[in-house]
Amino acid sequence: MNTKLERTNKLLPWYLGLSDDLIFFAIINTIWLVEIKNFNPFQVTLLTTISSMFCIVLQIPLLRIIKKIGNAKSIQIGSFILLLSSILLTFSERYIWFIIAMILYELSFIFKNMGDILLKNNLNYLNHSSEFLFAKTKANTIYAVLTAIIALLSGYIFHLNSYLPMILGISVCILTFMMSLFLFDITDKRNSKGEIGFSTKQKFQLPDSKRFSLIMLFLYGLFYGIVVVGQRNGQLLIQFNLKEFLDLETVATVMGIIIFISRICRISSNFVFLKLYQKYHDKVITILSFELLFSFLFLLLGSYLNGLFWLKVVIMTFGFSLILEVRAPIKTYMQNLTLNSFTEDHHQNMITYLGFFRKIGTILCGGLISCVLSRFSINIAIFVLLLGGIITIVLSFLLEIEIKKR
Repeated sequence: MNTKLERTNKLLPWYLGLSDDLIFFAIINTIWLVEIKNFNPFQVTLLTTISSMFCIVLQIPLLRIIKKIGNAKSIQIGSFILLLSSILLTFSERYIWFIIAMILYELSFIFKNMGDILLKNNLNYLNHSSEFLFAKTKANTIYAVLTAIIALLSGYIFHLNSYLPMILGISVCILTFMMSLFLFDITDKRNSKGEIGFSTKQKFQLPDSKRFSLIMLFLYGLFYGIVVVGQRNGQLLIQFNLKEFLDLETVATVMGIIIFISRICRISSNFVFLKLYQKYHDKVITILSFELLFSFLFLLLGSYLNGLFWLKVVIMTFGFSLILEVRAPIKTYMQNLTLNSFTEDHHQNMITYLGFFRKIGTILCGGLISCVLSRFSINIAIFVLLLGGIITIVLSFLLEIEIKKR
């Protein structure tokens, strides 16, 4: 058992890093969907909204399945579903198949999110629970470094063959699925002996500290929804501005460089986040909310500098990079806060609740922005997201107050 545990703890940061997203699709998604598959911004945003709505319906039934099969098997199922999603995103032509692909994509993370509980369980068993943030930061750094390298090379790879990046992405999914087969959760072993366990009939409800829980969940859902929708639309905003001056192949190359820069910022953000957390602890959530607000300010400012092309690109790149800077830290912070604030028998529920509210936030933001895009320009959509950033700042202050009470 100790051998399996040691192997898992070494393997898990690499698994989490490689499977944090579809790493090639994450780089070229807007070019792939808009230029290769010929979807418009409304259709692109609607994909995320529809898939999130579908997953909300399945959230509770899937939690019951997860409780029954355990964390390790849940991760394996999630990895396999992510592979299917990657294949459909690559070879599908009809819009309905892309909706199915995105539904599978969202479903995979409901299962794969148990990887964070698996990591926490194993560290707790070894009395190393304080290392959770460092292990997650290592995983985030692995993901950020790989996507930075991919972003730098994506223009060249895309030029060789537009399908090649997506095929390479499928290969990575096959690798992570194979890795998932070697993961081991100490609580799965203990459950089989009857030492501890989670009832499959446990009610899907919040713990006693409902005000704290609701503020935390609402903040995370809104924050992450704004980040997801903002990242996609920020990328589209930059892409459309570049198309006014450059041809498609040059746009793909420049977008690769911009995303590379944003990934470098994401790499540094993992280390900056640890420093900020150690110094400011729970005030870091408000700092992240202000960063989110300023990201949209810079995107809008850059989009209106029509006579200064390269200054436009620099300012918009900075704004887009700020969105990437806060994405991993907000997820890591909320997971750590959740796992430290509730007892072990609530972990699966609360981690699933985080995913549930993240879907709610994505649906609300995606649906709102889809409506805006159906009648107005993408600049107005970015402005609406900026207003959402103000709301996250208010919720961050409220969460700080609740944390102090605890």
